[in-house]
Amino acid sequence: MKQLFEFIPLVLFFLVYQADGQTISLFDYSYTFDGIYSATWALMISSTLFFLVDVVSTRKIDKRTFWTTAAILILGSVTLLLRSAEFIQWKPTLVNWALALGILVPKLMGRRSWLKLAMQTQMSLPNPVWSKLEWTWVVYLSFVGALNLAVAYNFSEATWVDFKFYSSIGFSVAIMLITAAILLPALKEENSKD
Repeated sequence: MKQLFEFIPLVLFFLVYQADGQTISLFDYSYTFDGIYSATWALMISSTLFFLVDVVSTRKIDKRTFWTTAAILILGSVTLLLRSAEFIQWKPTLVNWALALGILVPKLMGRRSWLKLAMQTQMSLPNPVWSKLEWTWVVYLSFVGALNLAVAYNFSEATWVDFKFYSSIGFSVAIMLITAAILLPALKEENSKD
């Protein structure tokens, strides 16, 4: 359920971006949407609210959510201050690559990655399955990060926003299906032993 709520800031970013040039009025106040900059404000505010609701409801700070929100706030602030979309466009890449390193570095050092730490409380898997899963996620996160930059630097801002919105949903579904395809045979084998 939490994963669905994580898409709310992205949906708001996309919708606010689509309202570029439109003006809303409330009482004596009016606001004209300013493309990527209004969308960045929406992303920063909604991500912060999501983070705070998550902390209050779970009574703990999820590290991934914390660092993602921090990246949004830092890069979003620079985007707004310098009036350059490039900084917010780097956010998906930096977050994905940081997550990939969070799997790769501990794995290479013989320690448990954040992926294994998060999932091993829910299931017991043989080490080769964990390894396959970790390498799959490293490749996925690295690829998605690189593809984000390719679209950001080779296509229009509007194309990047569309890509970011639709690919986030598509890639999330794809990695969940791939993860399930890796896990299901191992889980079936584990259950047959019991």
